[in-house]
Amino acid sequence: MEVSFNVIEGENHLFRYSGLFIQVLFIFTCILGVVYALKGKARLVRLLYIATMAQSGLLISLLFVMFLSNRFEYRYVWEHSSVHLPWYFKIAGIWEGQEGSFLLWAFTTSLFIPVIFRYIDVNV
Repeated sequence: MEVSFNVIEGENHLFRYSGLFIQVLFIFTCILGVVYALKGKARLVRLLYIATMAQSGLLISLLFVMFLSNRFEYRYVWEHSSVHLPWYFKIAGIWEGQEGSFLLWAFTTSLFIPVIFRYIDVNV
């Protein structure tokens, strides 16, 4: 996947830079979570887990707003949405592509992890 930082005239930079910031923060938080898990610091791992869950929720919310407001200056929205689609198909367009599917998968998995940890003996 090619990453380009070309500025498009009329582009809303809030979506671009907030999404990029959340993604970088998400990766950093995941790496810190692994490091602290290996060190056995369960409390910090819990806090970082909650942070990554919130960050993936923010990314989905950002995509949600981009799809419903027809932000076609972004490639993902342009490829998986249309002005002629009803709102519920635009929402479904969030997970239509591979990137959105992975993001939705990561978010729903993060929602089920506390349920799984309740039924097994884990100190995390």
